[in-house]
Amino acid sequence: METPDCRRKFCRALTAQMAVNAENLRVLEAQNATIKTRNTKFRAIIGGTPNNVTLESSQRFIEIEALIQRIIGVPTLIKESTTKIFTDSLFIDAIALVEMSKKFSFPNMKQFEGMTDPSDHIA
Repeated sequence: METPDCRRKFCRALTAQMAVNAENLRVLEAQNATIKTRNTKFRAIIGGTPNNVTLESSQRFIEIEALIQRIIGVPTLIKESTTKIFTDSLFIDAIALVEMSKKFSFPNMKQFEGMTDPSDHIA
């Protein structure tokens, strides 16, 4: 059963929370007013009406997002170099700068077509 003392404590807690919320609202409204002022100045600079600016910006944003979605995940190309191709190597210098013996030759293996067991192909 609730006592009057519990109700008073509850009311005080709610009042304190309302004061905090009112302060947060005041801060947000001030930030919103600042942003509105900046947007108005921006529109004046670019010479567009709010509706045109919003429409053009949203269309451009959609185009840029589509472009980014196509680009994300695509590996970057290694630039082709005419001199010192090893500088574009993915290997560290300890591997890339080792000179191969003139007698070394790669073993003859048929190309792996992807349909058989890879360990049979290597062995």
